[in-house]
Amino acid sequence: MELQMLWMVERFAPMSSAVVAAGVAWVYLPQWSATLLANGERISNAFGPVFDLATFSAGSLFAIYVIALSRSEGFLGRIFKTETFRLFHRYVATAIAACVILSIWTSVYMVVGMGDIANGLSLAIGALWVGASTCALISVARVVLIFFMMVGASSSRMRGKQRGQTS
Repeated sequence: MELQMLWMVERFAPMSSAVVAAGVAWVYLPQWSATLLANGERISNAFGPVFDLATFSAGSLFAIYVIALSRSEGFLGRIFKTETFRLFHRYVATAIAACVILSIWTSVYMVVGMGDIANGLSLAIGALWVGASTCALISVARVVLIFFMMVGASSSRMRGKQRGQTS
């Protein structure tokens, strides 16, 4: 039961965290905006770093995926045709898609702006943007964590081998 629960948390973490973040942003975004304006800052100052993170993450995830696909030998080669790798493939594709969508959405915000947060539609779209940012971040973290776990399992198996052994 414990493994099944861990799988459910890991599987739905990006979407559930996005819903929570969007809900929190829906409630607190007007206050955050007012506080930032009082301090001489703007919400639009967050667009650049989020855009940079999303575009960097999409490229990095693509590199991780290419590394995982190009390994025909060793541990990664053995898991290539397993359900685990198919799930990893789906996670990588989801994370790349989330980062690309977030990059496009943020670049539109960078050009056009967010609008007045007091407006209900701008508040809803802003809350969805915060949720999408959280979803992309958690998706990337999940892929990187699983990739490091796969590489760690591969290297821990190699540590026990004597020098010169092939298998």
